[in-house]
This record gives sequence, structure tokens and C-alpha cells, in this order.
Amino acid sequence: MAGLGSPQVRNLVIFLSLLYGMRQVDQNDPIAINYCRMVFALYLLIGIAFQGYVTKIINDKKDTREIEVPPQPALGAAPGPPEKKTVMEYDLGQLSTQRTQMLLNSLMVAFFHFKMGQVSPLVMTSVMGIMRFLDDPMFKIHVLGNEAVGALERPFKAESNPLMGWVMGQVNQEADANGDEAIEGEDDAAEDDDADDGSSDAAEQEEDGVDDTAEESEESKKTK
Repeated sequence: MAGLGSPQVRNLVIFLSLLYGMRQVDQNDPIAINYCRMVFALYLLIGIAFQGYVTKIINDKKDTREIEVPPQPALGAAPGPPEKKTVMEYDLGQLSTQRTQMLLNSLMVAFFHFKMGQVSPLVMTSVMGIMRFLDDPMFKIHVLGNEAVGALERPFKAESNPLMGWVMGQVNQEADANGDEAIEGEDDAAEDDDADDGSSDAAEQEEDGVDDTAEESEESKKTK
């Protein structure tokens, strides 16, 4: 579990603070909207500069040491043997993945802003994106000059996301509650069916008793 001083918990606190702060902003004010757009543009410029600078450093180093990288298996498939890559190939692959994620996030934010009129994603994506840059192992190794040991040792380990864990926990709780309600509904329906069957049997027995009584009356009349 992440400690109170971990980047995950810090980012969660920042996210919730931004969520509260953006609710205090008049998101229909043109001046506020322009400031939010400027923040998002600054985030994109920082991301592009980060990508270009780190790519240049990696190409200059040309680190050809080999490392074993576990493959990412398809959903439901068994993991295959580890792949051998040079440090240079691995780092460039990490940058490529980051570029793709930043592009997809930017497109999604643009859709929410220009098509749905939402302003909060501009600021929240920008601030959280910059925090991810600062926490990224590529930034710590190639920009800050830290040694690639411990948590920075390649291949990098994916860190847990407390916010996503909380969201998934809420989803699982809701799914469990819906499942319990469905089971209770099936049990109630089964009890109702049993009650209906019992009522039908009682009605049939009552009808049989009436028929027997009528037959006995007719036989008594014939005997007389």
C-alpha cells in the first residue's frame, strides 16, 4: 500500500484539490477560459520539449547494453518469454508510448472542451501531466542524472494508481450489490412460484372434494 508521502498519494491529493478548485471558477467567463487554454498549451509545449530533449540525450548516449523485458501478453493469453532489448531501444520505446498517451489525452480533452464546453479537463490534465513528467523514470535518469538503480532500474515497474483503485473498488461494490439484489429477486420469485403451486394444488383438491360430494349426492338419490 502506498505511503502518505508517496507520489501516488500526493497526486491524489492534488487531483482532489484541483477538482474542488475548478468548481469555484466561473467556467463561462471568457477570461477564465482563455487562461485555462493557456495552461493547457503550456503543458503541451513542456511535453514536446521534454520528448525532444530526452530523445537527443538517448541518441547521444547510444547505450547498447542489453536488458530482458517481459512482454505484454494479450488479454487472457499466457505470458511469453522475455525479450532482449538494448537500453537505447527500451528508452526510445518508453518515449514513444508517452507520446501516444499524451496525444490521446490531448484529443480527448479537446473533444470535452470544444464539443461539450467543459473547461476543467484543460487544467486538470495539464497539472497532472506535468506531475507525471516529474515522476517519470526517464526524467529522473536523463534530466536529473540519477542512477538507474532500485526503483529506476530497467525495465520500469508500473506503480499502482490509488485513484483508479478507489474507482474500481466502487465499481466492484456496485456490481456485488446488484448481484445480491438479483439473487434476492430470484429467490423471491421462486418463493412466489412455490406459493402459486401450493394455491393451485389446494384449489384442485377443493374441486376434487366438490366433485366427490356431488357424486355421492347423485348416488344417494338413485338409491332412494
